[in-house]
Amino acid sequence: SPNINGILGYSADEYAKIPAERLTHPEEIEVSGKRMEEVRRNPANTIEFQRRLLHKNGSWVWVEGSVRNLLADPTVYSIVINFHDIAARKKIEDDLAESEHKFRDLAEKSIVGIYLIHNGVFNYVNRKFAEMHGYAVEEIVGKKTTYDLIPSAWREEFSKVIASFRENHQPPALSEAEIQFLRKDGTTGNAEIHVSTTLYRGTPAVLGTIVNIDSRKKAEERLRESEERYRTALEFSNDGICLTHERTIIHVNKRFLDMFGYQRAEEVVGKSVLTVVHPEDRAKLLEYRK
Repeated sequence: SPNINGILGYSADEYAKIPAERLTHPEEIEVSGKRMEEVRRNPANTIEFQRRLLHKNGSWVWVEGSVRNLLADPTVYSIVINFHDIAARKKIEDDLAESEHKFRDLAEKSIVGIYLIHNGVFNYVNRKFAEMHGYAVEEIVGKKTTYDLIPSAWREEFSKVIASFRENHQPPALSEAEIQFLRKDGTTGNAEIHVSTTLYRGTPAVLGTIVNIDSRKKAEERLRESEERYRTALEFSNDGICLTHERTIIHVNKRFLDMFGYQRAEEVVGKSVLTVVHPEDRAKLLEYRK
């Protein structure tokens, strides 16, 4: 066909004189030969293919086509090969494959859990996500739903979120939140999640990250306990105690109120500390505070 010139740069006459092996990429010669032999043995079959062919300028061109045995047809009496240029499509496919490889490489090396939820099922999780939940990756992907990894107390709330997401295709209400997650052994942990929407195979999906914050929650709890012990000691001290910031009273205990005749903390909090100091002693106090 004259169209061969637009694809491979040869004229129809030039193309007809070149052996097929010379036009076929070295890595595909063996497979190509087997397919041609199959076509000769099975005249009823049409075989489709993708391969690289040699352009007249020396470059390799990706083509897609079909081979059909019409040797039994007296009007044709040949093996008919049709193909068209798919270089642009292959570039898109290669770029997409490279992009997916980069994403997976980044995700697998990430120190946070990464997941993709499609139709309620985990379609992808990285190793960190699986480790957090006590599973192997293959035990989660394609098998576990969001509810399998969430304690029962959270499932009703998540049902509302997912239902709203499916209906409106909007980011879930819990786009950033602290939640509890369920491990394989039945224990729970605390996590911080970040959620966004994306498209997967043309339909909406959820892409997010999860970070184990058990250590942080324990530290916060220890801090609260420490503050509570401090407050208890402060409030029940036999000494009047006054906390100030830049000469302003910010807290007083009950003993302080009794000593200075106040009924409520609000009567003194927010006032200058000099309010409760005798005028003759104020200069000494200011000097001391320096």
